[in-house]
Amino acid sequence: MIVELTGRSGLAPQDIAQILGKLGEVIEIGYSSYAVVSDRKIVLVVYCQRIEDGLTNIKIYLEEADILKKLVELYDELEVEIDEVTVH
Repeated sequence: MIVELTGRSGLAPQDIAQILGKLGEVIEIGYSSYAVVSDRKIVLVVYCQRIEDGLTNIKIYLEEADILKKLVELYDELEVEIDEVTVH
């Protein structure tokens, strides 16, 4: 099962990546796209796109419930407003 979170943040993509570094090693995988690696495994992928008014559209993909729990703990720091949650 993969959980997809879609929303917006007031932070720049690199700031989002820095905060996600609390979950593991952050690796840039494309322009404003990052993977978080923990225990030699990708645990989270985030795609960011800067839009007007200093906002950043984000899509976060993760698979494990414990990572989702840790992500919720970072919610305030990420300044994220989640619009949609999809389970694949």
